[in-house]
Amino acid sequence: MPSYADAPAAEPTHFELRAPEGCSSVEDFSARVRKRSSRILLVPGPAPRSLVVEIQELSPGVLRGSVRVVEPRGGARSRQLKASSCAEAVEALSLIATVTLDPDALLAEPEPQPEPEPEPKPPPPTPAAARPPAPRAPEPAAGAAEARAGYRLSVGLGGALLFNQIPEPAPGGSAAVALELRPGHVLAPFIRLSVIHAQRRNIPEPGGAASFAFTLPTLDVCPVRVGSRDVGVRACAYGSVGLLEVWGSASGESESHSRLSGSGGGALWLGARVSEVFEIVADGRAGALFPRDRFGFDNRGFFTTPRLGFSAGLGVAGGFP
Repeated sequence: MPSYADAPAAEPTHFELRAPEGCSSVEDFSARVRKRSSRILLVPGPAPRSLVVEIQELSPGVLRGSVRVVEPRGGARSRQLKASSCAEAVEALSLIATVTLDPDALLAEPEPQPEPEPEPKPPPPTPAAARPPAPRAPEPAAGAAEARAGYRLSVGLGGALLFNQIPEPAPGGSAAVALELRPGHVLAPFIRLSVIHAQRRNIPEPGGAASFAFTLPTLDVCPVRVGSRDVGVRACAYGSVGLLEVWGSASGESESHSRLSGSGGGALWLGARVSEVFEIVADGRAGALFPRDRFGFDNRGFFTTPRLGFSAGLGVAGGFP
């Protein structure tokens, strides 16, 4: 069985500690690790591998801790736990960090101690200290894969509703593909291309019944994301240019027209993760409409395109990594 005296030279490991004030320190945590293994050398500067330990206070008496090790070739191992006090979290995380960096640490024998001098009445033998159980295999930290990749691709489907663009709201659906850069950061550019199809048929108007159908490719560009990893909000700019088909009947005659339809303005995007792959997404848009037209039967107008139009959507998206 190996001993500390036979241990090879310690491999430097870059170390970062993120903890509430007064909870622990780099020196305290490093000393706890060195106490368990002399084969680990934690340094503040660059090193082939890195160790990041984080302690967060979720609520009074509830703390969450995490250990993340990134190997020289890019592989990463992570482990999370919950504790009721800072001391409990630091002790458990230092044990996990030691075993992750040096799996043989718990198997090493302590250096021999000198035997105590015999006493007239020796005390009864004390039972051997139970060896701490080996920790469970590290679980991947949430979002580790996408953070390493530096991007996230997603596709989605949902429902859509257009307001103030025809005499009555037009329901429909949408399909989208999106690219997010630098997931997990506030500055995380997000680009989404979607196609919205919505229509409203047989709207009764003076002189006849009118029907409208929109097919609108739409581009959203969102530079920042605010919120937690599970729930986030984005402010976006959008532009939409597509086709509006209008048809109707009056006095027994029917006619149809097709024309360009577009809008541009601001949008708000909301995403809520329900798993590592899927999230629920909602969005709302407000923008200037173009071109502005007047619709009617037999020169009797019943609707003029307003200056502003609105839309809302709700759906689900799946992404990777």
